[in-house]
Amino acid sequence: RQYDIEGFDFAIDEEGFYDNEWNNLIVEFNWDVAFGDGTITNILGYRDYESNNLGDIDSTPAFLFHAPSLTEQDQLSNELRYSGSWDRLYLTAGLYYFTQEFTYLENRIIPPVGLVPPGMTGGGTQDQTTTGIFAQIDWQLSESIVLNLGGRFTKEEKDAQIATISPFSGCTFPAGCTAYDFVDSRDWDNFTPKVGIQVMPDDDSQFYAFWTKGFRSGGYNMRHTNPLIPNEAFDEEEQRSVEVGYKKDFSGGKVRMNLAAYRNRIDNMQREINLSDEDAGVVLLIRNTADATIKGVDAELTAALTDRLVIKASLGYVDGTYDEVRYDLNGDTVVDAKDAELKIPRLAPWSYGGEIIYSRETSWGSFTAQVSGYRRDAAYYTDNNLGQLREIDMFNARVGVGFWEDRLMVSAFGRNLKDQPTIGGDTQLPFFPGNTFSPLNKGRVYGAEIQYRYE
Repeated sequence: RQYDIEGFDFAIDEEGFYDNEWNNLIVEFNWDVAFGDGTITNILGYRDYESNNLGDIDSTPAFLFHAPSLTEQDQLSNELRYSGSWDRLYLTAGLYYFTQEFTYLENRIIPPVGLVPPGMTGGGTQDQTTTGIFAQIDWQLSESIVLNLGGRFTKEEKDAQIATISPFSGCTFPAGCTAYDFVDSRDWDNFTPKVGIQVMPDDDSQFYAFWTKGFRSGGYNMRHTNPLIPNEAFDEEEQRSVEVGYKKDFSGGKVRMNLAAYRNRIDNMQREINLSDEDAGVVLLIRNTADATIKGVDAELTAALTDRLVIKASLGYVDGTYDEVRYDLNGDTVVDAKDAELKIPRLAPWSYGGEIIYSRETSWGSFTAQVSGYRRDAAYYTDNNLGQLREIDMFNARVGVGFWEDRLMVSAFGRNLKDQPTIGGDTQLPFFPGNTFSPLNKGRVYGAEIQYRYE
């Protein structure tokens, strides 16, 4: 079936849907105290969230792979924080608490299994508790030098019950699961420090450098499909980063330049490994696959040529290599030099772009026109380098007028004016030659907006 939805062309047999619903409550309390002329802040947050969707995974007019899924989540968080200062010392410190209950359920409908509903269903539940303590000090050593010191200790606990997605899992969609073949509980703790320095030789310049450590939480794969491959927890991914940079204003602030260079060392890299499978369609594994080093540079320039005309430009380059590989990334059943020679996925070497903004005030209000262009190189999409993200040239434009001190804004816009593929990632499916399928989601979008701000 051919669909034409608001300028997007699809050739699929399942239109699908995506439905999200959530309720949020945030309560913030601030108390000014004499100690350090500071403020004690408490932020309490609660959210319940539900998502239901149905997708044509194969993205063709043939019935090959459809998958509805649902997600339910309830979470509660609280942060108690103090901020204050003494002469040249500025302190922020606090405590953090987070807890959630999470449920995920997925139904895969694939012929011939799909011809006999309900197909293959699986998923699971996860309970999580996270606690943290943090502090940061900015110490002004002199009029031109500031030392940055910080750290955070985080402890996480997760309990999971997971049923492998299969016709025999004991799960039905959307009712849920009555049995689980994987039950596990893990806890992790991590200390993440930061040391930095800012040097400001004059009012228009700043040099900075910092070293910091961060982490991505460990957890569980709720979309396990192959009972022959053991489901297991994956550990935290840790990253150590060094960055140096320079910021400079010229011509009284009319021109601003930002330069930065960085080096990131990633240990226990967490990767979603997609493998094609005749029965399950896609086997998705989450593993700590490798250690890697990623280096890059960024440059930005903003220039106000006149009071009405501003131009912006940006340039970025990034390069990454594996330092050690501990998982069979290319699927040849062995871990060797061939895995280490693969390119790190989703790492486009070059990206650059620019924007022109014209604005002026008139007797009846304001007028603004913007034109922007952006280019990103192609990159590999999957760890085995069989799938790719296509290179992209994105051009956008917008014209807007404002009335009554911009309380009423009326604008017209065009996005993706070259009608480029905005999604070009290859998903490996067993139904296509070459073992890959490459959907093209192309769409030139035109539209108009009206906004009114009450005062």
